[in-house]
Amino acid sequence: MKDFLFAANAEFLEQLYQEYLANKAIPQEWQEYFDLLEGKPRQVVKAKPQENVFVKTIESSSSIKYKALRLIDAYRQKGHYLCALDPLNIDKPQAPEDLGLRLQDFDILDDKINCDINSYAFSVEIIGVAALFAKLQKTYAGSIGVEFEHIQSQAEKNWLYKEFENISNIELSQEIKQNLLSGVLEVEFFEGYLNTKFPGFKRFSIEGSESVIVAAEVFAKYCIDNPDITELIVGMSHRGRISLLTKIANKPYHKVFSEFTYEPDRNLSDHIYSSDVKYHLGYSDEKNKLCKVHVLNNPSHLESVNPVMAGVMYAKNKYELGSKHVAGLAIHGDGAFCGQGVVAETLSMTMLAGYKTKGILHIIVNNQIGFTADTDELRASRYPTEFGKIAQIPILHVNGHDLEAIYKAINLAIKYKETFNKDIIIDIFGYRKQGHNEGDEPGYTQGPMYSIIRNLIPISQNYAQTLIDQKIIGENFVTDAKKSLKDKLDSDFAKISKPVVSLLPQEDLVNPISGVQANILKELAQKIYNYPEGFAIHPKLIKLFEQKLKSIVEEEVIDWSTAEALAFASLIQEGINVRLSGQDVMRGTFSQRHSVIHSQTDSRSNYVPLNSISPNANFEVYNSFLSEFAVAGFEYGYSIAKPQDLVIWEAQFGDFANGAQIIYDQYISAALSKWKQQSSLVTLLPHGFEGQGPEHSSARIEKFLTLAAQNNVQISLCSTPASYFHLLRRQCLQQAKRPLIIFTPKSLLRHRLSTSNLKELSENTSFTKIIDDTVEIANKIVFCSGKVYYDLIEYRVQHSITNIAIVRIEQYYPFPEYEIVEVVKKYADATEIVLCQEEPQNMGAYHFLYPKMLEILPTKQIRYVCRPPSASPACGYASWHKQEQELLIKQALGS
Repeated sequence: MKDFLFAANAEFLEQLYQEYLANKAIPQEWQEYFDLLEGKPRQVVKAKPQENVFVKTIESSSSIKYKALRLIDAYRQKGHYLCALDPLNIDKPQAPEDLGLRLQDFDILDDKINCDINSYAFSVEIIGVAALFAKLQKTYAGSIGVEFEHIQSQAEKNWLYKEFENISNIELSQEIKQNLLSGVLEVEFFEGYLNTKFPGFKRFSIEGSESVIVAAEVFAKYCIDNPDITELIVGMSHRGRISLLTKIANKPYHKVFSEFTYEPDRNLSDHIYSSDVKYHLGYSDEKNKLCKVHVLNNPSHLESVNPVMAGVMYAKNKYELGSKHVAGLAIHGDGAFCGQGVVAETLSMTMLAGYKTKGILHIIVNNQIGFTADTDELRASRYPTEFGKIAQIPILHVNGHDLEAIYKAINLAIKYKETFNKDIIIDIFGYRKQGHNEGDEPGYTQGPMYSIIRNLIPISQNYAQTLIDQKIIGENFVTDAKKSLKDKLDSDFAKISKPVVSLLPQEDLVNPISGVQANILKELAQKIYNYPEGFAIHPKLIKLFEQKLKSIVEEEVIDWSTAEALAFASLIQEGINVRLSGQDVMRGTFSQRHSVIHSQTDSRSNYVPLNSISPNANFEVYNSFLSEFAVAGFEYGYSIAKPQDLVIWEAQFGDFANGAQIIYDQYISAALSKWKQQSSLVTLLPHGFEGQGPEHSSARIEKFLTLAAQNNVQISLCSTPASYFHLLRRQCLQQAKRPLIIFTPKSLLRHRLSTSNLKELSENTSFTKIIDDTVEIANKIVFCSGKVYYDLIEYRVQHSITNIAIVRIEQYYPFPEYEIVEVVKKYADATEIVLCQEEPQNMGAYHFLYPKMLEILPTKQIRYVCRPPSASPACGYASWHKQEQELLIKQALGS
């Protein structure tokens, strides 16, 4: 009975309760339930013998109504178990124990009784029990199974059930049916053509699940025909990608054939373009002026494109006006959707403020197999869609061999997305005709499954016969269609030519003037450290803001957080949008930023000073949820969509970036070379050895330096607020767009020596890759980066050392070769060069810097000072750290 207590039954329960209060006859179980609610003692009543128990209780319409509604709920919740979803008929439907008339306590006589269900289902007031049962069977136990019960919003759930229960009443037009047949015929024929022309070539065909492409085409047509949709963004892995590019993005067949036939010439010395395998490459169809279609590039790392796609959509939607928006289509594999954690991360993230996409249609290519793994090895659940329930996403499971069911499911998904601007999942059951790829033998591990597959009739053949029987097409329709397709493909095959690769130029990453007039910076400070009169600001912030303002305006001294705020404000004033995202970035992990002022009296009220700078650009800052992979991928996607904006992802601590390693390895470092895809993403990674233990000391500089080549990224461990200010501004002023990785400080945020003069940020200044010392004569040069510089300086002062120059390398990559050589020339009397780092020898910049210094300074004696090689980045005790640091400084500055 307790299963019946939910909001949708409120009206029925209220009626039942009123009957109880009026002392009318109601079912015994409800009598006892309401007695308990009223505080009456429970009475055990011995049932009297009855001639015909059910005939007597027919008089209580509420009893019939109750059982009818319970039957409806049972089908809504569990009807999907009855659906024939598997085209291979291996996974046979098994009825749950509470589905069926008798199992819901209906007597045989009830079959002929009408009951009042008050439009609870099928938009009817009165319906016979037998008719109700038939409708439920037809709707919930056919080729589409639904899971909506996990959705918390009752309004959404009611809407979904109402729309789905109308599906069986929809009759598709003859034109739609012919289009569905033509669509699946084209995919089947194209895949077969590739098999014939390029046997054994790896392409990860969609054979067996061709209806997925048909489903995508239906959605794409809706997007193209909708005047409010300006772009369709598609993210998918390799399975079926080549077919989808031709059907959705209109990639010409002859281009596909050319890529299979020829590999372009390449002069290795001319350019840095490595390209990628054909089933990873994206494609854009921009011929349609109303709705452009973009299929995103994708590496082999399954599902990693999901957050990237979400970021692209968010960035593009941000700039759309009125009802205009971009749409999203994500195509997943069944094994990856339930196996890759980034799926759950992305689904959850896109429900949150600052990351919403206005809804993505997710289609799962459920070929019921992994590479060689069976479904019971891939997941513990019946379906691959459980992650969708975390994010309260409606789920439809569809038999991939029922094209009309797929069409109806897509249209329901479209309506839902239009109504609620949320994601929806369609899980299309099919199979994989080939092995994992075309050179793979699947029979080794799935012999019985592939015995069935080899004897299975293609989708098109079954559906064509259905349409012939319905007299919608003639007997020659399929033959004529195949001839037309062959003629088209043969014609395109004759156009094969060697692909011409447009070269990626070796762009110089220039260092433009990035300073701002001092009077402008002071004016900006007045806005940054101000707040509306009467706003209930925290008392400590009042004092902090007063100190900051005085420091800038009167003393002209700038600390790290102020340098950052001034960089943001000056860019916003110049019309450049700034976005900052990451865990706790509003306040800052180290309580240094305070970019959002929170009211002390109203938890819903806050003030963002940087949004008072200019009406022509804005500052958006979001505390991300606890994810690195999805959030870094999202910000990367934003940056490729809007490279002119300053887009920043900040890790809470630098070592947390390893949770997003796939994004750095496959996208940020390699996308330019693989796909000619430029990004301007800035990554902030707090780094520094300060006795805080192994986990939050190192941002793993060594990992990022191994990714640096061919001017693909910019990497910096800067030591001054001025350097940080110029790096952020330079990122927007450079014409060539590259990702920027900055290892940011922790203790230096408040270090008494780690400040800059306002003049260092002012006009005619720029980022300095190498900061020279002020000593004139030195017999030793110590090169270092970041926080260790201040430890070296303090030691030099304490020991009155005057003949050692301490030079800071502010930028690791691109390597500042010219600047280093010029500094060394200045100190002609120096007989020794020391490279000093805090990190262990197997970490930090050692393996990057040392060989390069030896190469550019072949006549110099170069010594490297660092901690010894270590499995752990840092020790766990502050006293040990202090001993190590003191020894390291002595070794660097001693003889």
